[in-house]
Amino acid sequence: MPASPCRRHRPISDTLRTAPCCIHIGNVTVRTHFKAWQWKTEYTIIVMMVLALPVLLLVGASTLRDVEAYIANERRIDALHGKLHRLDALFIALQDAETGQRGYLLTGDEHYLHPYHEAKARIGVMLGDLPAWFADDAATAARAAELRRLARAKLDELAQTIALQQGRTNADAALAVVRQGAGKAHMDAIREVIRQIRLDSDRRLAEELRASGNRWISTRHNAFLLLGMLTIFGGLTIWVSLRDLRLKRMHAERMAHEAQHDPLTRLPNRRFLDQLMPYMFACAKRDQHPLAVLFIDLDGFKQINDRFGHDAGDDVLREAARRFAATVRETDVIVRLGGDEFAVLMPKVRGYGQAKKLAVRMAESVSVPLLQQHGEARVSASIGIAVFPKDGETPEEILGVADRRMYEMKRAASRVEENMPALVRSGIETLQR
Repeated sequence: MPASPCRRHRPISDTLRTAPCCIHIGNVTVRTHFKAWQWKTEYTIIVMMVLALPVLLLVGASTLRDVEAYIANERRIDALHGKLHRLDALFIALQDAETGQRGYLLTGDEHYLHPYHEAKARIGVMLGDLPAWFADDAATAARAAELRRLARAKLDELAQTIALQQGRTNADAALAVVRQGAGKAHMDAIREVIRQIRLDSDRRLAEELRASGNRWISTRHNAFLLLGMLTIFGGLTIWVSLRDLRLKRMHAERMAHEAQHDPLTRLPNRRFLDQLMPYMFACAKRDQHPLAVLFIDLDGFKQINDRFGHDAGDDVLREAARRFAATVRETDVIVRLGGDEFAVLMPKVRGYGQAKKLAVRMAESVSVPLLQQHGEARVSASIGIAVFPKDGETPEEILGVADRRMYEMKRAASRVEENMPALVRSGIETLQR
């Protein structure tokens, strides 16, 4: 039986140009004219492609420019976040070194020199890299050079006092150097330089975030248009790239949040406290309500670390933080300063008495063993209290008073002077106004 013309193996283009052409559907033969339909379809597709190609190229070029600008903005934002994080790490290391020096001068115990030496080593590395952190901005680079000079001066002052204490030629010589105030002046100057650098960096960060937001909006609009056109040509590559960038942005925001919280205890950290205290002090001054600051140090923590290991020490810190958080009021703010030190901000207190009651409860909360598997692992809390505005007018003064009183209690042990207000040792000492 002869083959039908439409069933012969011929090129499809020849078949479509044949009019009329046979279409076999089962036993039914349908005749239609493909030539006019084919010409109109091909013409329409060609016209659409000719019209869409320049638009596609323009949209694609615009989107690529926005994507490149957006990536550049995100990289600059990441770099700024990294610089600020390293700057905070430098300041924390200076505080750790000062804490180790202070503990050694007050107690003569050389165990306090371990955090000092560790912090000094970290500071040395960071000071070596400091000029490269802010080399892209002349004004900030000058402040970074000043910060480097001040940090080295502070390290020299710490080393001088430790050397005097170790020499033991004069027991009061090291403390006399401290009382001269050079170290405090250096730390105040360092805080001011860091504040200026943060202001410059925050301004640049705000500009980059605003530019990144605008770029993101522009990129998103172009991407939607490009996505609709690319579905014709079968591509979603650019949108996937933008989605990845969005996830990266969310990751950066999460990292910024984690920079203000302690990863071990999940409590706010020292950086969060430094940013919050000026605001809370301004509110207390405006409302004329006293504000109390409790400075807490866990006694016996080092012995637990040495005897049971660092994992047990971490468990102790987590459990102590949990108990402290369950003890304070909802309006209070508890932070971990570092190591085994914590602080509590108590807004709208009636005076030392109310702060004393909280301090006693906090000390009692950790008097019960913190580790079930090690019942003999016990800690106690030395707590110093300072109240604004009675003990000082600025956050630095209040923190300094609370810190000093806590260390006075640590040295005094169970002997608390009757005229020493607002000091708690393990929730046992009597506090006087």
